[in-house]
Amino acid sequence: MSRGLSREVLDDIRIRSDIVELIGSQIRLQKAGGNFKALCPFHKEKTPSFQVNPQRQIFHCFGCGVGGDVFAYVMQTEHLDFMGAVRYLADRAGIHLEFQEGDHADHDRKRAMYETLQQTDAFYQRCLKTMPAAQPARDYLAQRKIEAASIEAFGIGFAPDRGDTLEKMAKARHLEMDLLETVGLVVRRENPGRGSPWYDRFRGRIIFPIRDEQGRTIGFSGRILTPDAKAAKYVNTPETPLFHKGRILYAIDRARRAIADQSEALVCEGQIDVIRCHAAGFTNAVASQGTAFTADHARILHRYADSTIIGFDGDTAGEDAAIKTAGLFLQADLSVRVATMAPGEDPDSFILKEGADAFRTRIEQAQSVIAFQVQMHIRRSPPRNLAEFMRISRAVLETIAMSSNATMRERLMQEASRLLNIPLNTLHENFRKILQSNRPRPDASDPNTPDATHPTDDNPPPVEEIELCTYLARYADTAALVAQYLPPKRLTHPLCRAFVQAALYAAESGQDIQDVIRADESPAPGLDSFAARIFMAPAKLVGTEVTPQAPMQDLIMKIWQRSLELERNLLGPDQAERRTELTCSLRHFKSRNWDDATGIMTLETSP
Repeated sequence: MSRGLSREVLDDIRIRSDIVELIGSQIRLQKAGGNFKALCPFHKEKTPSFQVNPQRQIFHCFGCGVGGDVFAYVMQTEHLDFMGAVRYLADRAGIHLEFQEGDHADHDRKRAMYETLQQTDAFYQRCLKTMPAAQPARDYLAQRKIEAASIEAFGIGFAPDRGDTLEKMAKARHLEMDLLETVGLVVRRENPGRGSPWYDRFRGRIIFPIRDEQGRTIGFSGRILTPDAKAAKYVNTPETPLFHKGRILYAIDRARRAIADQSEALVCEGQIDVIRCHAAGFTNAVASQGTAFTADHARILHRYADSTIIGFDGDTAGEDAAIKTAGLFLQADLSVRVATMAPGEDPDSFILKEGADAFRTRIEQAQSVIAFQVQMHIRRSPPRNLAEFMRISRAVLETIAMSSNATMRERLMQEASRLLNIPLNTLHENFRKILQSNRPRPDASDPNTPDATHPTDDNPPPVEEIELCTYLARYADTAALVAQYLPPKRLTHPLCRAFVQAALYAAESGQDIQDVIRADESPAPGLDSFAARIFMAPAKLVGTEVTPQAPMQDLIMKIWQRSLELERNLLGPDQAERRTELTCSLRHFKSRNWDDATGIMTLETSP
């Protein structure tokens, strides 16, 4: 397997991790027929819509749509990736993880990398606490009013101003120098001569360890202590097998629980801003690591939260960065507010000067990104004519166009209409032009270009496709009918299409559908949750037919009819012959004549 574990080990973990027992230890479950129900732990509700099926060992919430197996539940509640959930459940079940042959070396080397970083982290912390040479670092932290509790909590350390410190440490602790080089702690000299071939990357700097979501040290950021025009203010770990700055959020290990609880993240620019926020009680604060925010950062935050507050520096660069970052968050379906700062001000300086309560008020009064952007443009360059006013309007619409959510777009459009005093219908007209100009033209020669007859947006699956999946999940013997008369391309929703393909393969190979989905090396995104929804669909959606042949035939004809109508609607004026053929075919499906329709289906599916 690509995940590096044998199928037998994963199945053993799943079998020994009873989902009812696991979930029941965290929330109150009540028996409801063959299932258990509860108030959903993933969204607020008054009536239980969260259900657990002990037979299939799956869960599903009919309110928010979250679902899957025991691994999916742990990934959601503990905010872990798949391998993190595997380790969590393996430890809980007392199972030793056995990696497949060929993966041992990679696994052992990665474990050695983490161990090397952890030992270096501890070494830097001891240096800050005990070395006389670290006094300037201690003085700097005192001058910045960073308390001992914060120094301890964030593991702040000190790198001595020598080039061979880590080489001596490695010898004392029997660490491999090539590993220190691999994780970015030492740099290989181009012409070492008779001296050491390595020198320390971090020298004479305060050290901030960077940790992943599970709290493992993966890199460092070093701040210079003495002003030096030739030296960078900050030096960061370069890209390594463990450290990818475009996917790392500083303090995410400490903030993720608070972000999930509040469903909101406070996003800052710098490490000391984050440390100050946490010390003041704003424990949902994070920052990027030595780079501008990226789409990967936004996706990480969206795993924990629905909204974000941007608290960047109050200068021109900070404001511009706030708008750019807000666009990425909107793309990731996160709502965005901006906490305004005075010029020269940042969360660190504001909290030190005004206090935590004043900062909390500033957070509570944070503006929507549209209000912030409009006021920023008017303050910087008050519009004196129609052209300048249109420039502001276009900039705001460009930001709204970043949103991937239609409801959010409409709310932002309404707000822009009010703030700019422009009729909503006029904004909509200009907005459509922006969308058209921003939309990339599909390349017909690109095999990855989606088929126009198969939408890939976030619209809910058609009812008849959901019912088809539900029948296949409940009645395996209907798979032959689907395999013969319904090509997967006629299903318009990608999750329904993926589920049907799994169901057909399961019927052909004599397997369970869930086992087929689990064995898929690259399943469709969200397929686990969708499958849980299908398997836990109320019986009334399926019916009580002993032989569901006739209902299945009816569903197949409905799906064909919808697919043919969609295809006909997309035809151009030069395709009149095909339009006539489709119109003729549709008559057979609209009449619900199965015998006539099978002839059309057979003709359409023949090579």
